[in-house]
Amino acid sequence: MRKLNIIILHIFCTTYAILRPSLENCPTNCDCKERIYNCTSRLIHIIPKVDLAVKVYYSYNRIHDLPENWLENATNLKSIHLDNNLLETINQLSFTGANKLQLLNFSCNSIEELIIHYSSPILKLTTLDLSSNLLTVIPQNLSSFAPNLQTLDLSSNLIKTINFDISYNIMKSLTYLDISNNNIKEIMGNDVKYLGNTVIKTLKLDNCNTNSIHPNFLSTFSNIKYLHMKNNELNEDAMERMFQNVSLNNNLTSLHIQGMKKSITVTYEIFRHIKNLEVLDMSNGNLIAVEPQIFKTILKIKTINMANNKLSRLKGIDYLRNHSLSYLNLRSNRIEDLSYISLRSLKYFDLSYNRVKTVPANWLTDNKMLKKLNLRNNKISKISEKSLRRSNIEFIDVSHNKLKVLNSFGASSIKHIDSSFNEIKSISIDLWKNLDSSLQKLNLSNNNLAKIPKYAAVNLKELAQVDLSYNPIGKHLVKTANRKTILNVFNYVQELLMDSCEIDIIPDSVTKKFNFLTTLSLSNNIISNLQDLHLNNLKHLLNLNLTKNQLENVNPKDLKDIAFLESIDLSFNPWNCLCNIQSFIKWLNKTSVSIEFYSKNSQRYICQQPYELYRIPLKNINLKELNCDVKKSKTIIKTTIISVICFVSFSLFLLLVVRFCNIGEKVRILQSKWQIRYREVSSLDTHEVHCDSSTV
Repeated sequence: MRKLNIIILHIFCTTYAILRPSLENCPTNCDCKERIYNCTSRLIHIIPKVDLAVKVYYSYNRIHDLPENWLENATNLKSIHLDNNLLETINQLSFTGANKLQLLNFSCNSIEELIIHYSSPILKLTTLDLSSNLLTVIPQNLSSFAPNLQTLDLSSNLIKTINFDISYNIMKSLTYLDISNNNIKEIMGNDVKYLGNTVIKTLKLDNCNTNSIHPNFLSTFSNIKYLHMKNNELNEDAMERMFQNVSLNNNLTSLHIQGMKKSITVTYEIFRHIKNLEVLDMSNGNLIAVEPQIFKTILKIKTINMANNKLSRLKGIDYLRNHSLSYLNLRSNRIEDLSYISLRSLKYFDLSYNRVKTVPANWLTDNKMLKKLNLRNNKISKISEKSLRRSNIEFIDVSHNKLKVLNSFGASSIKHIDSSFNEIKSISIDLWKNLDSSLQKLNLSNNNLAKIPKYAAVNLKELAQVDLSYNPIGKHLVKTANRKTILNVFNYVQELLMDSCEIDIIPDSVTKKFNFLTTLSLSNNIISNLQDLHLNNLKHLLNLNLTKNQLENVNPKDLKDIAFLESIDLSFNPWNCLCNIQSFIKWLNKTSVSIEFYSKNSQRYICQQPYELYRIPLKNINLKELNCDVKKSKTIIKTTIISVICFVSFSLFLLLVVRFCNIGEKVRILQSKWQIRYREVSSLDTHEVHCDSSTV
């Protein structure tokens, strides 16, 4: 035990000895830990000494200058972050003594000048960030300050010419140079000649408004791999001249020249010597055409991005059919015909926002690499059932087209289909057959599905999410409840969206099938009674959305029957705040279920009736003020009045009946008297006649 205590004490003393210098020399208002000083956003004006620090963060302060010999004792300092301050000049003498310094970050200041002396270079400095300042020229004599610099960032300054002086000739370690976001309209032949001995692999000239560039510009950079020149004003001829002089043994693998402001045709001469290219980004420009021979040269290409241009065809792309092209983005062009684009190595293919009308048979047959296909926002009215035969595609987007029938794509590997915003009225049975064991997510929203589509003998065990919103299926839901429709095989669906479907009832036989349903959305329907939804069958339901329906009241028992309910949204229903809503409001206020958007003064839960409570939030209603007793007495009075009226009416009716009966009796008496009188008169007449005849 004693031995253990000695070990613990030794560890404590050692740790304290290490941390003590850091803690004792930590600048005021800074956080210091393991010799890392964090003084970010502390309103510091005068920078203190940091003799024992290894890393220093003075970002977002108000530091104006750096005193000379400020770091004379900072022998272990490796990085300084002084970005977002008020520095105007940088003097090399400020860093005397910091021989282990590797990184200097001066971005986002107001630096106009870098004062460099011919003594005490920082030999280990590899990264210098001077971006977002007010420099007007390239720093001169930089090798006297940082001869072994590897990364130099001069982006977002006020530089107009890039005249690199002879000092850069000995900076043989420079690999990364960024001069983007300056106003360098013209690049002359001598501007970069002293960069020839560098090993620059990444060169960035984005957003420089460059319209003229010397033909030998790229020949200087024999080691270049990544070239960025987006959003410039180079024309077709300038591009050809520049790339014609690139080294024949060049290693250029990534070329970014997107956003070209002038209309150009991509010619073979531009790419004739770039045989190792793997990434080509020419998006967001004014490409009119691409010469087919280009694709014979760039056979190692893996990524092509020509989105947002004016291309109507991409002839020659089939040369890459059996090569390594895996990403092709042709979004927002003018392409109509797909038949010539058949590539077996593609993993991602984006043809959205074009003018495609049909997807032909055997289009991407046997493509085992394809994972994602985007055909949204075209004019597609027909997709062949054999278009993706024997491919391994997992996601297909055909939304925002003109499909009326959703056919099978011929693939059995699709996990996610987005066919929303079409005109779909029916679904091919073959679709379910092919995707029985793979389909996980299906979006059929915003179509014309009036009747629930029939299904084949399928299980759809992997189908977890279905969106049927904005289809008029509510009218036929009851009629097809006991038939074999696709709803009857949603046994494994976990999330079902049926918003704006004109639903008022969901039959018991339907909800019994949803054995694993956890989320149900029925917003913007015409539901007036929760009992009509048979929610008690949903044993695993967690989230329920019933916004914008016709619910005037809810019986809490209907919700308590959903055992595991976690959240419910009942916003924007026309609540009738009479006495019988008391139990519902009590449930809202006390339940552990999360009521979405239910809060005091919430305009999502307000009374629509009666008039005296119109637009009062349910949360603000005092149940005692509902005055149910008064309302009950009023009801009793109304009932009594109605009863009296009914009694009086019935009495009058009886009197009328009796009166009518008395009149009838009198009529019968008079009738009988008249009959007697008539007999007497008749017998008298007969007697007279008899007498007369006997006399005769």
